[in-house]
Amino acid sequence: MILKDSTQQRAFGILADKCNVCHAQRNRGRVFTEDNMNSWTNDIYQQVFIEKRMPKGKKTKLTSQEYQDLLTWVSYTKTQNNGI
Repeated sequence: MILKDSTQQRAFGILADKCNVCHAQRNRGRVFTEDNMNSWTNDIYQQVFIEKRMPKGKKTKLTSQEYQDLLTWVSYTKTQNNGI
C-alpha cells in the first residue's frame, strides 16, 4: 500500500536522523531499523507524544512537520496492528 510505504519511509527518516544519532551511542538496543521500527511504535508514542522525553536536546528537536509525520505513522501503525 502506498500510504504505508511513504508514511513509513518518512517516519524512518525521522527516526534515523533524530533518534538513531543518540541511540547508536547511548542505547544500542533501541536503534531503529526499517525492519524493527513498527515493533517500537507504542514506546515511541509514549516517549515522544505522551511523556515528551524524546528526542533529547535542542539540536535534535522535531520540526512541526516531522512531529506530524511521526504521529501519522504511529496512528497508522497502531490502527493496522489493532485491526481497526
